[in-house]
Amino acid sequence: MKAIKKVLFTTVSASLIVINSIAQWNAIDVPTKNHLNAIAFTEETTGWIVGNKGTMLYRSGNSWLEYPAITDEKLNSVCLLSKTEGWAVGARGTILHLKGSQWQKIESPTKEELHTVCFSNNGNGYAVGNNGTFLSYRNGIWEMTETRTPWHFYAIALNNGTPMIAGGRENLTVPIMDVIYRNSYSFTKIFDPGYVEIAGMASPEIDIVWAVGKPGTIFRKDWTGWQRIEIEGMLPALTNIFFTGKTEGITVGHGGTIMTYTNESGWQRDESPVNNKLNGSYIVGNKYYVVGNNGTVLVRTRNTIPPEGESSVSSPKLISTYPNPASDILNIIIPDMEIPSGTVTVLDSWGKVLFKKDFDYINEGFPDKIITTGFSDGLYIVNITSGARHVASGKFIVKL
Repeated sequence: MKAIKKVLFTTVSASLIVINSIAQWNAIDVPTKNHLNAIAFTEETTGWIVGNKGTMLYRSGNSWLEYPAITDEKLNSVCLLSKTEGWAVGARGTILHLKGSQWQKIESPTKEELHTVCFSNNGNGYAVGNNGTFLSYRNGIWEMTETRTPWHFYAIALNNGTPMIAGGRENLTVPIMDVIYRNSYSFTKIFDPGYVEIAGMASPEIDIVWAVGKPGTIFRKDWTGWQRIEIEGMLPALTNIFFTGKTEGITVGHGGTIMTYTNESGWQRDESPVNNKLNGSYIVGNKYYVVGNNGTVLVRTRNTIPPEGESSVSSPKLISTYPNPASDILNIIIPDMEIPSGTVTVLDSWGKVLFKKDFDYINEGFPDKIITTGFSDGLYIVNITSGARHVASGKFIVKL
């Protein structure tokens, strides 16, 4: 008879950030050492990067080439509507428009620095910047709406087509605001992040919004409201966040910080090959891309190849749980898995890692126990991984 090893889990108060040493980020040679601030794609072979001193790079085959400069101003953000249409914004109110294969400079209603530009599916566009600057693009015209605020706006997220804006300013608390249009724009405060400067936001689905900022902070909103994702240890300031769908995302920041998110693993901190500030990120095809200071462009594959000797698993096996809902103790039945060792992780519905336990082996079919008295009511996910493999997964509900 095989020996049986019981694993008992107890609660912890902070999210555990796992260092993902398997992820291999590689630097790409590009024809500039200027700081690069944003990256966007329409498909794997069509992408643009913008940066300081009017730098614009475009994807050609497997290379990045420099587009002839049409401005000397710093460019902070780029948004692509299609292969032949896009927008970029930057310092001194700079607005650039891609039409066909050519970029051109557009008359701007402001001289304030613009930090982010984005467009909704209905063709309406938005840009935000310093000293409360809010621009809207409707019927082919950029117009400025007075917000009467001293704040700098750095970030926009489109939640079901409705803009949500945020930012910061030293020694001020700057709220995240909904922007509503009914013949004119109005601004409604919806969340106070405290003294956190929100630098980036992403809305992967209706009623789900992620926000990151300085000091290193991650917020998440769903239909129940906003929650700060507690992180164990210090996290450098974060500058950008991007999601593709609701299950996979990336955030980057100072000191070469790169963190990736999946529903199965929550937030993991990748080993980074650089220590300079990173400013932009994107997910397209099977690749993650990151750009940053000193001409930094990094790439890695989304589906990491398992280490030699480990085979990939096409889909995780199902973990059975009982009783479900649980009130004090949950039993988990481990499926038949031929793995010598691995890790059991429990996440809440926010993707926050609440429990993490390594094991040497788990006896086939043995029901381990999780004490749930310290949980709040809600849905939880339990995962088993071995190396780079996601081996098994299950869900359970706690109802105290």
